[in-house]
Amino acid sequence: MRKLGRWRRRAGLAALLLIGFLTLAAAQPMAVFRAVTTSMEPTVLKGEAVLIDTEYYRSHAPSRGDVVVLIGPRDKNEHLDRIIGLSGEHIQLRGGQLYIDDREVPRRKIEDYFYHFEASLPGETLAQYAETLPGGPSGETREHRIVKSNDTGMLNDTQVFEVPPGRYFVLGDNRDNSVDSRTNLGFVPSDAIVGRAISHAGSDIE
Repeated sequence: MRKLGRWRRRAGLAALLLIGFLTLAAAQPMAVFRAVTTSMEPTVLKGEAVLIDTEYYRSHAPSRGDVVVLIGPRDKNEHLDRIIGLSGEHIQLRGGQLYIDDREVPRRKIEDYFYHFEASLPGETLAQYAETLPGGPSGETREHRIVKSNDTGMLNDTQVFEVPPGRYFVLGDNRDNSVDSRTNLGFVPSDAIVGRAISHAGSDIE
């Protein structure tokens, strides 16, 4: 009887812990996204698992600099990209340099980045920069890393993109090897954003 009583108490405690866990999970549902391309290197590597907060944008507006999982408006596939342009802004790249509303976004050269597009292919050395996006409503700036193979070509000299109301302009951090708003994705509506990337490989997302 004593053993049965102890078992019942332990079962009851386990049930309470499980209920507590499920309540917490329901309050902050998370999802795992696995990167299948190199579009967000060096921030997220191909094959890495990324923790996504799928509830965050129920109470927050997407912000410049957020890394998000979205459903492509045209191809209906999942993509991982960084929000760069907000409604009403004008985005352009000139000679590989990012401009927002005709203002140059600062970038500074840091150590080179060794990159493999495919594991079976030889690696290459890319230029790596720390890019500082302009402040949001509270005025803070956000710095993240980008990599580039060159500063020429159609992805580096673009038209001026005027972001429509209720939509966002996104870029990959791997600027010369990315599917983003310059190419197939176009402008991203808010309802296409699945969630905000929180962490990967035990580290917070830049």
